[in-house]
Amino acid sequence: MTDYSFNFHFIENIYIGLLFTLLSMIGTLLIFRKHIYSIFDPLFFSSIMSSCAYAVVFYLYYFDLITFNYFLSFLLTQAGFVLGFLINKPIKLNKITFHACRSFRFSDSPVYFLYPLSVFLFVLSQLAVYYFSGLPLLMESRHETFSTGSGYGLFSRIIYVTSNISLSLATYRMIYLKENIFIRSFDYLVVLFYVLTAILSGSKGTMLIAIFIIFLTVLFARKMNLNPHVEKKANTILIGFLILAFPAAFLTLFMQSDVDDYMQLIMPFLLRFMHTGNIFYMTYPNNVIDHLDHNSNVFFVLFQDILGSLRLVPWHELPTNLGLQVFRYHNVTDLIGGPNSRHNVFGLFYFGFYYSILFSFILGFIVSFIRNVIYVKAPATPLWMITYVLLAISSNFIEQDPVTLALGYLFSIFLILPPLYFLAVMLFHISKKPVRAGSESPLAS
Repeated sequence: MTDYSFNFHFIENIYIGLLFTLLSMIGTLLIFRKHIYSIFDPLFFSSIMSSCAYAVVFYLYYFDLITFNYFLSFLLTQAGFVLGFLINKPIKLNKITFHACRSFRFSDSPVYFLYPLSVFLFVLSQLAVYYFSGLPLLMESRHETFSTGSGYGLFSRIIYVTSNISLSLATYRMIYLKENIFIRSFDYLVVLFYVLTAILSGSKGTMLIAIFIIFLTVLFARKMNLNPHVEKKANTILIGFLILAFPAAFLTLFMQSDVDDYMQLIMPFLLRFMHTGNIFYMTYPNNVIDHLDHNSNVFFVLFQDILGSLRLVPWHELPTNLGLQVFRYHNVTDLIGGPNSRHNVFGLFYFGFYYSILFSFILGFIVSFIRNVIYVKAPATPLWMITYVLLAISSNFIEQDPVTLALGYLFSIFLILPPLYFLAVMLFHISKKPVRAGSESPLAS
């Protein structure tokens, strides 16, 4: 089933589809309610979007478009994921004790150098991508930006890590520090550049990722003996980004469409929510999943991003991404695209009916371990704040696409952050530059 055929079927039966979506959202939010710490929590948004994906499966089964075997596989793998997630207890935010801010200065930590280093690499890498590959927003497929195999993929890793570090530290400084107008202007410019690149990226969800980065930064800052009343300033910033997020997504959709009237985009915009389950309607009906290539080495499948990036295995010898296989099954094209391989389909395809349940269980456990256990156990230091934010935002993609997105992002963190922080530490120890007045920070070294 293609996007077009699903859209046509769904619109004809929209009330039934909306009913399944509503029931799915209610059930999902009830299950994860103790683990969702704010409406700005990435888990809240992923629960909403995943609910739309779950509704697609119920919708397909209701209309006899899929067999009971696929429906049961979905139910069991999703149950496995939820059980694995719920093993780790949620963070008890009301038990976090706030103390008076300690008199640390921003220059007393290697973060003093990590921030400008990250901003410099973020800006340089982003402009280099625009120069060599063009603007992703104007491309037929934005996935082609880093797909040439000529080393541009490293830029994507640098951008992912440094952009999120830059935004995290910029908003941290804006919320918690008292700075002079010059330094504050620099922070505003960093945030502005992030917003512009988010729009030009062609991705409709990048602005939401900015919201999640800011929220996770504030969440971890609670461990660092900061004044909780300052968080009101964070809410103002988060609401501002939220107001920008949907118009930015709508503008991106408009730029990538061939329509002249923006009113024609309202229904496609709404259908984008249901397309979070596109892997289900593109693989379950007509047993499409059985017609794809099942001969791939599972080890190569799981770690293809790492093996290919480190040139341990040539890219052409690595298996084709499952989402890309599905995309090219339904479309005769050389474009790079396709649905995200949600853990339900990925596990069933590569591990079979029974082992896919265990696979989903492990993934659920990993997500809540990163979100909750690492948060509780991590020392309240600048390095761990940045590390937690990067890990938590990356783990949010595990259910959606455990290998291509989540593992790719996690690998980027471990590839880029250590040498970047090491350089910041070296500069920190070499430099004895005195701190400027008014730049004090509660950051600990």
